[in-house]
Amino acid sequence: MENEQPKNLIALLVSSLNEEANDDQVLSGLTRAEIFDEVLMMIITGYETTSTALSWFIFFASKNPQIQQRMKEELRKHHLLMIDNLKYVPPLTVDNLTSLTYCECVTKEVLRLAPVFGLTSRIATYDTIVDDVKIHRGQTILIALHNINTDARFLGEDKNHHPLAMIPFGGGHRACIGQELAWLELKTIIVRMMQRDITFEDTPENVGVQFNGGCISPTNVDNPNDLEPDQEEKIFHCFSNVKIFHVPQTADRARTLFEQLSKFKLFPVTTATLQMVCHDAQNGFYTSSIRMNQPHIIDLKLHYSDEFEIIHEQLLEILQEKDSTGITFLHGPPGTGKTYYLRYLINEIKEKSLIYVPPDLVN
Repeated sequence: MENEQPKNLIALLVSSLNEEANDDQVLSGLTRAEIFDEVLMMIITGYETTSTALSWFIFFASKNPQIQQRMKEELRKHHLLMIDNLKYVPPLTVDNLTSLTYCECVTKEVLRLAPVFGLTSRIATYDTIVDDVKIHRGQTILIALHNINTDARFLGEDKNHHPLAMIPFGGGHRACIGQELAWLELKTIIVRMMQRDITFEDTPENVGVQFNGGCISPTNVDNPNDLEPDQEEKIFHCFSNVKIFHVPQTADRARTLFEQLSKFKLFPVTTATLQMVCHDAQNGFYTSSIRMNQPHIIDLKLHYSDEFEIIHEQLLEILQEKDSTGITFLHGPPGTGKTYYLRYLINEIKEKSLIYVPPDLVN
């Protein structure tokens, strides 16, 4: 009908099309480009809000398996549940979605418990009094949607459901312009998941792991735990960092997983150059470069003694001073790790040249 009034925002936008609206003399209507921009904004804005609401649906559904079962029973009653060995999915129409009363109630309950916007605001246009509270013109009023939606005075027991308290998208002239699209998207996706007989379960295994910074290691890496390589050429598939996601109830499991992953560590080979003083009858004294790989010492206390860590820190501090001098003796029976520690210490010293004098040249 030509004189029929637009029934939704999209129809209203389309009806406002005026090809000459970009003319300075024409002030009414929208151009095709302007309508396209407005519709695109509505669609893009709806993606994130819908995905967030779906995440909450999955969470609440996993806590209430009986709700999922009742939704599927409603779908079966309307012949909308997947049949024929999971190969045929009955199509969804506007009439089908409208007939699914319980599924719509579940969708609304998700948005009641977890509204897309937890807070909205309004500016008072005139002085008024609400529940003995004076509100003056120009004041900003913050409206906590989540608090209203869960307040027992308005939405407590079944008999206490106030229709105006259910405003997950806000209300009035400033309500979310894309709420109809969001409702349609959310309900359609939820019904589709239930159609396919998907079941969400709440298990104690609620721990997720995300690996970042993947790479392939070189063949020469420090492998202190003797890990098995992923390829025969002693190559490992590595990642640089890991994130573990968990709920409070699974904190212990996440901690255990972190400790297990911490054992799978590889380190780049650190090499230092030691100038060793040599002597022979033909050349006299000269220095010879010796490259030393740094061994991996996990805990100095474990390898040596409880006091040795303090000695190591003091020794390292002295050696890294610009004009430090002194003599330090490492003594102990053969096989106690003196040379092993020296290799470790040499690689800890930065921006200095080290000269090693063998014992047979001291005299």
